[in-house]
This record gives sequence, C-alpha cells and structure tokens, in this order.
Amino acid sequence: MPLFNIGFVIFPDLTLLDFTGPLQVLSRLPQSTTHIVARSAAPVPSDCGLGLVPTHTFANCPPPRFDLRPRGKPGSGRRFSAIAKP
Repeated sequence: MPLFNIGFVIFPDLTLLDFTGPLQVLSRLPQSTTHIVARSAAPVPSDCGLGLVPTHTFANCPPPRFDLRPRGKPGSGRRFSAIAKP
C-alpha cells in the first residue's frame, strides 16, 4: 500500500509542460501513487489542445497527501501551486 497519494488537479487550458514535468518526476517516487483529478471523467483540453484524461474525479479520488495544480494560459490568473496536507 502506498504511503501517500499525489493529486494533480487539471482544468481546461492548463499549461501542458507545467503538468507533465512534475508528473514525470513525482510518479517515480517510491511508496507513492499519482492521481490526475478533474471535475468529471471527460477529457480536459490543455493550452495546446491536447486532451488529458483524468484518472479520478473530485468525488472519487483518494485523499491526496500532496495536491498540485499547474498554471493556465498567461492572463488566466492561474498559477502553479502545491499544497502539502498533514
């Protein structure tokens, strides 16, 4: 059983590289599981049009130890954030 879950929250027009870079690194941590989370199970378009398929919704995602949110297009007001939970 993993020691902790890592949740990546995705949303329309997120900056793809801000999502995939941290995902690539954190998915290799031992004793952890990464989850890609969105409002629904439908594909979510990135800023370059690539559709990302969530592994979970907010309703069915295991509680994450780390909650990461990539930023969106310039001017969207969305910035990358990481929230550690006790």
